[in-house]
Amino acid sequence: MTAVPTAPGRSADRFAPVDATIARLNHLSAGRGHEAYRDIPWDEPGNELGPDDPRLVLPSSEPLTRTAWYAGLSDADKARVGAWKLACSLRVGADFENLLQQALLSRALTLPLGVPEFRYLHHEVSEESEHTMMFHEIAHRLGVPAPGMPWWLRKLVEMTIPAVARHDPPGFFLTVLAGEDPVDRMQRRWLAEGVAHPIVEQVLRIHVTEESRHVSYARMSVQRDTPRLGPVRRQVLAITAPLTFGFAARLMFVPPPAMARAFGVPWKTLRTAYESPEGRAFLADSCAKPRKLVADVGLMTPAGKAMWRWLGIGGPETERRGRRRT
Repeated sequence: MTAVPTAPGRSADRFAPVDATIARLNHLSAGRGHEAYRDIPWDEPGNELGPDDPRLVLPSSEPLTRTAWYAGLSDADKARVGAWKLACSLRVGADFENLLQQALLSRALTLPLGVPEFRYLHHEVSEESEHTMMFHEIAHRLGVPAPGMPWWLRKLVEMTIPAVARHDPPGFFLTVLAGEDPVDRMQRRWLAEGVAHPIVEQVLRIHVTEESRHVSYARMSVQRDTPRLGPVRRQVLAITAPLTFGFAARLMFVPPPAMARAFGVPWKTLRTAYESPEGRAFLADSCAKPRKLVADVGLMTPAGKAMWRWLGIGGPETERRGRRRT
C-alpha cells in the first residue's frame, strides 16, 4: 500500500491509526456505487408501486402488527398501512441523508491535504445522494402524503449540524449513527424475513451494503476522537447520546401523527405497540450496536445508563451494577 504523505499541519498521531482502514473503505467505494436511475428498473412490468400493493404489508417484526387494532384490519387496509409506513420511513431517511451530506461536505473543508478521509467523505456523499434519490422515488411512486422529518427539526439540524461536524466529531458521528444504525438493523431484519416487492428489496439491499461502510467509518471516528475529550465533555456526551438515539429511533419507527390520523390509529394502540415491554425491546434492539460502542469508548456513565434505561432503549451495558440479568 502506498504511504500517504503527511501534509503541513497534519497531526500524524490523530490520523495515522485509521488511515489504513479509510484506505480500505476508499478502495471498496471506488466504482462500486449504485445509481438510482441506472441500476433500478423502476418501470419494468411487475415493479409498479402504489398505496394498495399487497406486497407492502408490514413485516412481522414490526410492533404495530402485534396490536389488536392491526389484526382487525382488512388485507387491503394492511397493505395501505404498510405503504404509508414505508413511505414515512423513507422520507425521514431521505431528509436525514440530505442533511448528512451537507455536514460531511462541511467537515471535508476542515481536513488537511493528504488525509484519506477527505476522499472517503466524498465517496460517502456520492452514495448518500443516490440513496436519497432512491428513497424519494419510492415514496413518490407510493403516492401517499408521507411527511418526512418535522419541519422544525429539519431547520434546526440544517442550522447546527455542519458546525457540529467541523468542531465536535464525536458528537457528530454519534448523531450519524443514530440516523443510520437503527435503520440498518431494521432493514436487515426485514430482508431476512423476505421483502415481496422487487424494487423495495433491491433498494434495501443496496442501502445496507453501502451503509455498512458508512457505519464502519462513523464508528471508527467515534473510537478515534472520543478519548481526546475532556471530562466535562464526556459527561455531557454520555447524556446526549441516549437522548439522540431514543429520539431518532422513535422518529423512524413510530408512525407520525399524519399517518395515525389517516388510519384512525388510537393513541392507546401506539402506546401498546411501542411503549410495551415488547415494543421497547424492539427499539432497544435497534440501538444495540451503538449502545455497545458508547460503552466501549467509556461513555456509559451512571447518569448515562439511567438515561438509556429511562428512554426504553437500554440493554446489558446499562444494567445497574450488581444486578443479575434474567
